[in-house]
Amino acid sequence: HLKSYLESMFAAYDAEVSPFRSTEIRNWALRFLLDMLHDARDGGRRLTQTILDVQDVIEERLFEQKPLLAELAELMGLSESRFKQRFKAEVGIAPGNYITQRKIEKARELLSASDVDITNLAFDLGFSSSQYFATTFRRYVGVTPSAYRKQCKA
Repeated sequence: HLKSYLESMFAAYDAEVSPFRSTEIRNWALRFLLDMLHDARDGGRRLTQTILDVQDVIEERLFEQKPLLAELAELMGLSESRFKQRFKAEVGIAPGNYITQRKIEKARELLSASDVDITNLAFDLGFSSSQYFATTFRRYVGVTPSAYRKQCKA
């Protein structure tokens, strides 16, 4: 659509001189700039509805079980490898990393807002052990879950 804005801007420029010509050119230029800013804020990515649906499934299942990539690929009607490629192309990170990132974000919310037991939280989020959860949490956040909770309470 950015290309169409430029084409419209040039067409207005090449058109006969009229009282509205400069206003029309400014209008197309403003639309162009606003869309560029919007795209820049989104990292230039626009997610398809299918990827948005996959993200919804991931959100719904953060506490149930780790959404299996094969199951998500089937939801999109793609092979698992093609699904991983498409997800990464649209979202910017691999689906496994996205799932882990969302789990850590959910853990941060719960650690700061409640007194939930860290070990139970780890298992609820599908981590195989509280140690693995703590290691992963530290990698993403920079501190352990208990240190994060202390920081939030301070």
